[in-house]
Amino acid sequence: LPFFLLLVVLTWYWTNRLSGELTATVAIFFLVTQPTILAHAGLATTDLPMVAMSMWSLLSFVLWLENPTPLRSIILGISTGLAFMTKFSAIPFLAVSFLAVMLYRWLLDPPSWNPLRLAMPVCLRLILLSLVFLFFSAWAVFGFSWSYYPQSIPAVLAEGPAVISLPTVITATMGGIAQVVEHNQMGHRAFLLGEQSQHGWWYFFPVSIMVKTTIPLLICSAIGFATALRKGRARKDWTVAAPGIIALSILTISMMANINIGVRHVLLVFPLLTIQAAIGVQWLLSLGKRILAGRVAVALLLTWQGTSTLAAHPNYLAWFNGLAGPHPERVLIDSDLDWGQDLNRLGSELLARDIEYVAIAYNGAAWLDRHDLPPNFALEPGKPVTGWVAISLLSRELNEGHHWLKDIQAETRVGKSIDLY
Repeated sequence: LPFFLLLVVLTWYWTNRLSGELTATVAIFFLVTQPTILAHAGLATTDLPMVAMSMWSLLSFVLWLENPTPLRSIILGISTGLAFMTKFSAIPFLAVSFLAVMLYRWLLDPPSWNPLRLAMPVCLRLILLSLVFLFFSAWAVFGFSWSYYPQSIPAVLAEGPAVISLPTVITATMGGIAQVVEHNQMGHRAFLLGEQSQHGWWYFFPVSIMVKTTIPLLICSAIGFATALRKGRARKDWTVAAPGIIALSILTISMMANINIGVRHVLLVFPLLTIQAAIGVQWLLSLGKRILAGRVAVALLLTWQGTSTLAAHPNYLAWFNGLAGPHPERVLIDSDLDWGQDLNRLGSELLARDIEYVAIAYNGAAWLDRHDLPPNFALEPGKPVTGWVAISLLSRELNEGHHWLKDIQAETRVGKSIDLY
């Protein structure tokens, strides 16, 4: 929740710099009424902290690109280092975003902007300053500790492998990145549009964003991005469309990933969309002679946005927009729908039905013996049973041994993610 509040502040500040306080307020409204953001703001994972710290880094980079100063170089280094330490996916996201924004700025007005317009020694000093603060801010997360790293050194082979001492941030980062690369190469069992795959689909994240974003936000962000691009060309102002350019670059690099297990992996796209959506609302309110139509459209869209969130409460994690249809479990499951969040509801349902014994196939990290459940046993794949059965949607869909339940009508759905037979 502190990271959520930080994200709100950063989104407001960024939008306010672009288009004023009213537009910034609209951006915050879109942000705090986006069910997917609310869902992950209430979970103890690294997803939303990475979003908040990456937004700080992105904003710092935009400010640095406008006017590179020693102070802005220091802030950029600190924010980027802390973003890297929240989640390793921040590394490729920020790298591709920085490059995309610089390229967009150059394409918008090549003659007037030279990335090395500062004297080379000054430019190098500012970059080095950022890198130094990046390293020490990341190392601070580990309490400036050291760790031993085994490494063979030819000069001492006769004495066996040498052990060298390195800052823990280096060894932890090396190990973490290696694990991520290995995981991406192996892939991860995933589900999309009724199909399963070990290495995912290039269109997984575009589809995920389309069904896990409120439709008013999709509409307004599309209008806002188009408006920003048009203003950028007319005024040669690259900053207005920068959030949209960054969102597109993050989505593009995410389409190359083999790990397709939830829109949470591209959660950083959502606050960027809210900034562009607020600009879209500003455009609708300035339609000149058609200003009444614009105001009516804005009123309808904002009302739609708010009521969508009210209807989703409290099931923010399992929320889908209308594009997913009446059976969103046929589109996405995993952390977009079934992340073990309905276990306590299952206990209440079993108690209300006076069920004394149940077979359970649960997808989640909770320990069943620590929850208020009747005597139960694990439902083994490929072994049909009689009596009561509770099964998570992800367990049923991804495990072929549980597909025999698909031919049976469930008694009820507990919450949004567990079927009771």
